[in-house]
Amino acid sequence: MSATRGELSGPVGGTSAFRGKHTRAGFPKWVESGHFQATTGAMEQLHLRDAELRDAAVIAQLHVSSWRTTYNRILPDALLNGISVGDRSEMWRAVISGASGEADTTVIVAESGNKVVGFGACGSQRDATLRERGFDAEVGAIYVLRAEQRTGIGQRLMALMAQTLLDEGRTRVSLWLLRDNAQARSFYERLGGAQVHERVEDQSGVPIQEVAYSWRDLLSLAGKCSQWVKADTQPECPERGGKLSSRANGDMV
Repeated sequence: MSATRGELSGPVGGTSAFRGKHTRAGFPKWVESGHFQATTGAMEQLHLRDAELRDAAVIAQLHVSSWRTTYNRILPDALLNGISVGDRSEMWRAVISGASGEADTTVIVAESGNKVVGFGACGSQRDATLRERGFDAEVGAIYVLRAEQRTGIGQRLMALMAQTLLDEGRTRVSLWLLRDNAQARSFYERLGGAQVHERVEDQSGVPIQEVAYSWRDLLSLAGKCSQWVKADTQPECPERGGKLSSRANGDMV
């Protein structure tokens, strides 16, 4: 799954300020820190936290590898091969540090052990058309390591980003993804997202067809993600006695 804006058009945002100030009032802590069933079948500890500068390089590696494995049948090889881990590392470093020039972006990483297995970024709405239609927030990116997809990590990231945006006083959110990314579209639709817009972006001379999905109620999105994670799998979550999700995620989640 992807919100392609950040990848195709540059940094997803600005000042995450390491997000340590966020209390995410009323947020279910078992979503932020709990267990998930890895694709190996083993139970693993998972923790979602605010990104730090030290995470920029591994975020960039995950970002680039996800594009190349997910979009290899959607985008031209020349475009995918032109994505540089070094460039992406600099981009994410600027986003996390707040040096990118765009304000109000939060970057969250999903960590299992000492390994980052996914990340997401969210903040204020950058698309003028969607902003005029009342969508004041945007998910700029969300990715999960391919080996750990379909384990509920994507739902946790979506839930935490939704709650983060709610805590900032935002009410409606949207994201962009490739039109032909059918699996991601299905993931968002199961979370209650609806297509509201489309566009064609030019990237190095290649026309990229994108669609925007949106949620008119951030509270509902946060609740739906949390319920999905809690109710849908075999393993019990020790903090709350809930169950984690094994449903298929979108391409990047």
